[in-house]
Amino acid sequence: SRNQEIKKSRNQEIKKSRNQEAKKPFTHKDKFIYETVFKKALEKTVAISVANSDGNIIYVNDQFCKLTGYSKRELIGKNHRIVKSGYHPKTFYEEMWGMITKGKVWSGEIKYRDKEGFFHWKKITIVPVLNDSQRYDYVSIQLDITKYKDLEKNKEEFVNMAAHEIRMPLSMIKLAFENIISGLYGPLTEQLSKVAQQISREVDRSIHIANNILSFSQLEDKELLIDSHRINTTQFFLDASIRFQPVAREQNLLINTHIEPNLAPICINKDLIIQVVSNLLSNAFRFAQKNIFFSTIYTNNLIQTCISDDGPGLSAKDQKKLFMKFTRIGDRIQKGDYKSTGLGLAICKEIIEEVHKGKIWAESTIGKGTQFIFELDTKCRCNNDKTEIVEKSATIS
Repeated sequence: SRNQEIKKSRNQEIKKSRNQEAKKPFTHKDKFIYETVFKKALEKTVAISVANSDGNIIYVNDQFCKLTGYSKRELIGKNHRIVKSGYHPKTFYEEMWGMITKGKVWSGEIKYRDKEGFFHWKKITIVPVLNDSQRYDYVSIQLDITKYKDLEKNKEEFVNMAAHEIRMPLSMIKLAFENIISGLYGPLTEQLSKVAQQISREVDRSIHIANNILSFSQLEDKELLIDSHRINTTQFFLDASIRFQPVAREQNLLINTHIEPNLAPICINKDLIIQVVSNLLSNAFRFAQKNIFFSTIYTNNLIQTCISDDGPGLSAKDQKKLFMKFTRIGDRIQKGDYKSTGLGLAICKEIIEEVHKGKIWAESTIGKGTQFIFELDTKCRCNNDKTEIVEKSATIS
């Protein structure tokens, strides 16, 4: 009909007009308008401060003053230390300044103290900008995330309380079943003995889950790095390997160990790294057929440890799920009837990458086993420079 033709023609004209509009060059006037609108929106939404190369504040917006409780007059010319909380270790700021003084953008979460002495959290991005003197000014864009952090803390406290409350009765149940299995209350039939042992194993697994949940809470403690020590690396990993040899023998497995001699010392929280080694070896015990391989070497200023097995390996799909919380991988192909908690590898990742700023990953091929590798920097990250002085090395098989 004629009305449809008119409507079609009108739509074509509108489309043509829009295409022509899209092809128009972006004029200086347009640029000025958009920059003005963007700046106003940014000023009203987030806190902004600018510091010179000495770290002294040269500009703040109203949102920054609202966030900190200080006036512009009180802030200009002052150092950002005026809002420092004392929560973060010295290495935190050294790493931040190490990046921005090289012209790199830094992002992270910082706990600060306002004028009234109350503590808050902010998500911050610092962008280095060269000024006319060819020195860096540092533009800091900050978003208040205190409510989110408080919610996160409340959730963690609830989960930890629940884990504590669950662990105690489970331990009592475990003890009761151990007494039953031992025959303390009289002999058991073969069938009842099997049922009691199965229940006892499930109780063990539940206790293990509760312990792992509590481990995550402990990893939030920023004092963990301060509790680090510069260690004799060769001796530490050699001792770690020897520690698990009896467990391997009980399962008819062989731990083949190679620790390079005279490795460079590293700064670590020893208890946490032992926990990583324990989790990775426990994982290998579940899948290995005959052999487990444990090596620690020096490469590119890093200490690299590899723990691998000769088990069935993991598919590419399963490998993508590794290190996720409450994710169980390979239960159908492991030995025995043990079921993992789905937390061990996630804890390893937290310890290596968040606490020690290292790296951990896995490599696997179906039919050729799986290897877990983690790397730790030889750069000291703690305040304790005392090094354990014994040098040993060995290859064990």
